[in-house]
Amino acid sequence: CDLSDFHCSIYGDKRAAQVRMGLYIWHLRRIYRYHRASNVLLVRAEDFFVHGADTLKEMLAWATPNRANTIYHVQIPTEHAGSKTTLHEHMLPVTERLLREFYAPFNADLEELVGRKMHWPVPPPAPPPAPPPPVPPA
Repeated sequence: CDLSDFHCSIYGDKRAAQVRMGLYIWHLRRIYRYHRASNVLLVRAEDFFVHGADTLKEMLAWATPNRANTIYHVQIPTEHAGSKTTLHEHMLPVTERLLREFYAPFNADLEELVGRKMHWPVPPPAPPPAPPPPVPPA
């Protein structure tokens, strides 16, 4: 993209940045170019949100292997756990399906690269087409 264009940045077109940031395979390939896979810990946000303290303990144990027998006491505030913002409307089902269909091949490549399933939702089947309107009798 042309950097003199308002919609362009050194990272590409800004208009689709939110979608591109979700292409984890691209980021991970870049990281693996400089680091061995064994030196990278992948943590699913879904696991952290549901099992925050246990996931954080796993991260600490991985990051400090020389202190593997250390007992970590982790407390994560839960006052806002599971809250959903009301500042915007919910995503339309058709938009969610479109995004899931878009991300599906990239997520499959990511699972192949890391050698494990990420267990992300797969796109639901598209709804059947609406039947044609009845033809009035002549």
